[in-house]
Amino acid sequence: MANSEHLMILEQGVSDWNQWRRNHPDIIPDLSNAQLRYANLRNADLSGGRLSQADLHKAKLSYANLCNADLSDAHLGQADLHNAKLSQANLHNAKLSYAHLFEANFFAADLRDADLREADLRAADLQEADLRDADLQAANLYKVRLSRANLQAANLCSANLRAASLFEANLRAANLRAANLRAANLQAADLSQANFSQANLSYTNLSATQAQRTVFHQIILTGACIEAWNINNATNLEGVQCEYIFLECKDGKFTKRRPIAKKGGFAPGEFDQLISKTQKTIDLLFVDGIDWKAFLQSFQELRAQYADNLISIQGIERKTEGLIIRLVVDADVDQTSIETKTRELYESQLRSLDTQYEEHLRLKGEPLEETRRSIDAERHDKATLLGVISTLANHQQGPKYNPGEAHFSGDFAAPINHQNASETQPNNASEQSSLG
Repeated sequence: MANSEHLMILEQGVSDWNQWRRNHPDIIPDLSNAQLRYANLRNADLSGGRLSQADLHKAKLSYANLCNADLSDAHLGQADLHNAKLSQANLHNAKLSYAHLFEANFFAADLRDADLREADLRAADLQEADLRDADLQAANLYKVRLSRANLQAANLCSANLRAASLFEANLRAANLRAANLRAANLQAADLSQANFSQANLSYTNLSATQAQRTVFHQIILTGACIEAWNINNATNLEGVQCEYIFLECKDGKFTKRRPIAKKGGFAPGEFDQLISKTQKTIDLLFVDGIDWKAFLQSFQELRAQYADNLISIQGIERKTEGLIIRLVVDADVDQTSIETKTRELYESQLRSLDTQYEEHLRLKGEPLEETRRSIDAERHDKATLLGVISTLANHQQGPKYNPGEAHFSGDFAAPINHQNASETQPNNASEQSSLG
């Protein structure tokens, strides 16, 4: 139950409350189960407070500070939370249906199972928020920032996600039926097993998305970019409406239009044929670890030898059997020859670097046995994501390999600095991880 003293101070008004908070910064406000329906809490400092199961129905909370507050199971239906600060707040199982949340800040907030049906979340910051199993049916998410947010199994049916940023978001098994995603940024997002049936994906950035077993039944795809997207035979593309598509996103601009002619659309069957042969993936398994410097040098050489074909790194994943590097290549490239050539070039670079390492350490006076241990230790260190980034950052000569769209999983899920990433719409500077 709410602390009666705390509740009494709040009832004196926001000005007195905020002054009390300033005078007693170490006290954690306890307003659990408080009856605050229709309360005027505009600009109130409720940060770090306990408001679980509080009744805030139709409360005025605009510009309020609710950072790190516990609002689990709270009733916030039809509340006014525009411009409120809710970063890292716990809204697990909270009821926010019909709430006004325009430009609210939910950065890294816990919104699991939250009821956000028909909520106004326009331009809200929900980056890295946990929205697993949340109900966002018919919510207004226009220009919302959901980069790296977890929306697994969330209900986004009929939601307005126009121009939203969902860069690297987890939408696995989410329901986006009839949602409006026109001009949204879904670059590198996980869409596996999600349902986009009858959704509008026109002019959407779908580059480097994971779309295995995804339902795209009767979607609108005109003007979208599908560079390096990963679909499989279980991806449902029946009844797709598409006049033209783009195969590359370069410097934020969609390029390589298909069909090339600006007038008219795909001929009957032409779209299906294009999709079926756009790209395919090659999984390279490294059982005994990897030397990243050797791999990246060999990868540069591979791309130079196949300069007329698309070859890019789509994913890096650690599994029990070893490390997997997933390459995306043009469908008309011989997959076996690429795999063979990659391994030949890697082994050649590995031998060359071994010689360089041993000579360098020998000159430092280390015995051969110690030299070998030092080499193995360095390779082990560079088998982490930070090691990958360090290697890429220090390896700028030669052809550009551009692994920025690579998707990392397994124990490569360490934080990446995205300060230079920008929230954009298609045909502008796309948001992407900067690894090289």
